[in-house]
This record gives sequence, structure tokens and C-alpha cells, in this order.
Amino acid sequence: MPGERYDLKKSKRWEIAIACTILIFLPIFAYLQNNMITISEIHYENESVPSSFDGLRILQVSDLHNKEFGNQQYQLVAMTKEAQPDIIVITGDIIDSSHSDIEAAMDYVDAAVQIAPVYFAAGNHESWSGHYTVLSERLIAAGVIILDNQSIYLEKGDEQIAGDW
Repeated sequence: MPGERYDLKKSKRWEIAIACTILIFLPIFAYLQNNMITISEIHYENESVPSSFDGLRILQVSDLHNKEFGNQQYQLVAMTKEAQPDIIVITGDIIDSSHSDIEAAMDYVDAAVQIAPVYFAAGNHESWSGHYTVLSERLIAAGVIILDNQSIYLEKGDEQIAGDW
């Protein structure tokens, strides 16, 4: 029937239009996901946390994978300063196992330790890279506290909390 055939053609046009849209926007989405700095601000309240920790600002940096954000990580460093963190926690994958660039990672770390105390927990890419020993030596030399299978206490005033990270 002519009416059914027309609907079938119209349906195919929509399928092609949707497929083309996906093919156009998927690479854009993938590029942005791998090249943008994302900031989420979370306010956490817990009555068991000592009052001296009220307003503690923790900046978590994760999954940089050797990405460079300007000369000597200028953009990332500027955003770190703007966040005014009390501590900075780097939670893995600061390097990429397939092309480890310790210098790019250290550009950020060297600046970050000038802003606030920095803590580091290794991710899978550090383990897989074969360069973790060199990276950890560089981090320690820069003043970073490495949290390999250990916990720490954060102190503020006369109070402390356990950091089982």
C-alpha cells in the first residue's frame, strides 16, 4: 500500500538522521570528556566529625592521564588556587600507563604542594606503567604524602580524624 511505504521511508529517514547525529556528536563528546576539567562541589555534613573540621576544603584530582592543561599545567594550577583547598588529594592515574610522562605530572604536583598539603593514592595506571618507583620518589621529594596501604590522621587545632584512604 502506498501509505505504508511512505511511513517506512519516513521511518528510515529518522533512523538515518539519528545515526548521523550520533556520529557527529559522539566524537565531540569523547573529546570533551578527555580534555575538560570538571569540578563538582559537595558539601558533606556528619555530626561525628569534629567541629574544627567544619568548612574543610578537600580538592580531589584524579585521572589526569598525562593530560596537559596549558604550559606547566597553568589552567589546572589556576583552578586549584581558586578552589582554596585545605588539602589536595590526588587519587590515581596522574600518569598514563601507555605513555607515561612523569614531567607533565610533576608540573602540576610541584605547583600543588605550594598551595596546600598534597596526598597521593596510586591508581591502576601507576601500577601498570612500570614507572611507579621513579614517580613515587619524585612525589616524596616534592613533599607529597603517599598513601600506599596506610592510613593517616588529619589534625586541625586540637582535634583529629582518621583518614583511612
